[in-house]
Amino acid sequence: VTYDGSPINQDIIDNYITLVNSGSSYYSMDYMINTIVKEEMQGYFCGQKNLDDVIGILNSRVGIMVAERK
Repeated sequence: VTYDGSPINQDIIDNYITLVNSGSSYYSMDYMINTIVKEEMQGYFCGQKNLDDVIGILNSRVGIMVAERK
């Protein structure tokens, strides 16, 4: 996902601020999980995916990764 420099929709900014403010602290040393989260959240922040879709994709991708490690 690339950013073309156009103004970001205020709703996306508001959703981002709400998301950040509602979170609790979390700590993870797992590089692969962090990479998956960063990849999938880009679509949300760019307005290409809604949060429910991103959560579903994250659950699926991380679940597969964890299952493969067993």
